[in-house]
Amino acid sequence: YDMSFLENVMSELNQSGAGSQLGDVDLGGIAKTLLSGSGNSKVDTIVSVLKENGLEDRVSSWVGDGANASIDPDEIHSALGTDTVSQLSSELGISSSKLGPILAALLPVIVNQLTPEGKQDGSLLNTGMKVLQGFL
Repeated sequence: YDMSFLENVMSELNQSGAGSQLGDVDLGGIAKTLLSGSGNSKVDTIVSVLKENGLEDRVSSWVGDGANASIDPDEIHSALGTDTVSQLSSELGISSSKLGPILAALLPVIVNQLTPEGKQDGSLLNTGMKVLQGFL
């Protein structure tokens, strides 16, 4: 299947140096899990929650063509709430203390890669479907 999407995500992570700070984590696998699921992906859900919790400016910067605004792991934790953090952590097979830093590294890159035209129509996954066809 089409690995180039994941490769783009990983190379952007490596360029930003964000990936290296996370140590021995299967970021590719986590990215895949975040993007899978029928209907709305976990990425869509997480992004919606972040927007609802005052982080819309950050998310918009990831969608747009400019530089991605960084997001703090603590901001992700407080926006998602403890229950969601622990649920997501267990689905991704990581400790909840790692979820914030991992999402802080992955989300800007994934959203950026899913919105190549710098805009989002409806679900991110639908926007990025051309990119993801045959990937999931």
